[in-house]
Amino acid sequence: MKTFSDFCSRYGHEYVLWDNAEVSRLDLRQYPGIAELYDEYGRTKTRQRYSGQVDILRLVILLEHGGLYIDADMVVVRPDAFDAFLASMGDRAFVGWESADTLVANSVIAARRGEPFIAQCLDRLPLFAETHADRPTWCRSGPGFLSDVLLSSGDTYRDRVMIVPKALFYADGWHRIRDTRVHEHRSFPSETLLFQYGYTTNDLGDVLGCGITGRLRQTVLRPLRRLWRSAAKRLPARAASAGEPRAGVYSKIG
Repeated sequence: MKTFSDFCSRYGHEYVLWDNAEVSRLDLRQYPGIAELYDEYGRTKTRQRYSGQVDILRLVILLEHGGLYIDADMVVVRPDAFDAFLASMGDRAFVGWESADTLVANSVIAARRGEPFIAQCLDRLPLFAETHADRPTWCRSGPGFLSDVLLSSGDTYRDRVMIVPKALFYADGWHRIRDTRVHEHRSFPSETLLFQYGYTTNDLGDVLGCGITGRLRQTVLRPLRRLWRSAAKRLPARAASAGEPRAGVYSKIG
């Protein structure tokens, strides 16, 4: 989390923390079925409660405010290259492959305010979650759901949403990681910009003695509103270090 607040300070971006107070101001009732699903997750007694609710909140926040949503368990490993990448994207929406050509992650999502793709996700989510009620949260409302929307939409979002290569955001898996400073000494592929620890999936909260507590609930959202937009204004030229991400995107769509 600190790497992103430092990143924003260094490169002149706006850092916005969505805690419980901020979230309470959102009116989920204006989206059919969304408030009911959010409350359903709230009644869950497992760690899936928070991941499910955050799956919903990230979409609502992006639709209403626009910006770049990033999970709180991610760190910046190459800040200069990440800033240049954001500049190269302009205001185009983007996500990243978690498993090449099969699964799109939702830990990093960029979208302008009112983005039709995000609106479509909110429209489709209640029914998808209902028909997949026996599946884990990551499938009902997380990466499995996001992948279904994108990969079943043909060319609908080809020009609106870019799926960047796995190596940029999810090059290394987080499983069995117990050192929360591993990103400071691990060797990443040259194109890698971010690294994710998998806070809940990796049981890292239990290792740190936090578990699923109010602290997790307070810190789980870290969208960086209008971040890439401000970067584009300052660095209009496409950076060489960000030259590869456009290759091969949407290779399985259509």
